[in-house]
Amino acid sequence: MEYLANKLASEKVPNRSSEIIKIKRHSTVKSVSGKERTATLINSMKLAPDLSRSKPKGILIIDDVLETGSTAKELCRAVNEVWPGVPRYYVALTYLMDWKNK
Repeated sequence: MEYLANKLASEKVPNRSSEIIKIKRHSTVKSVSGKERTATLINSMKLAPDLSRSKPKGILIIDDVLETGSTAKELCRAVNEVWPGVPRYYVALTYLMDWKNK
């Protein structure tokens, strides 16, 4: 996702992913229920904005896969604390294997 974010970035649309800070370490949440993911991820991120940059007009969040939405929800919570009301757009990219031909 970092590669894609860097390719989409420009002077007018900067990649600001370095401003997202994980403040709570946890093990992988891939194999737990949505309810457990939410409980694990709550308050696990914060946004440390670069104050030399202006407030964004919108935010594009790029993720590798969207399953329960817990990570997206947590990131949006962190963004909302710093930039309330800034529109957020979410793109999840996933490669789906053709299991019938394997």
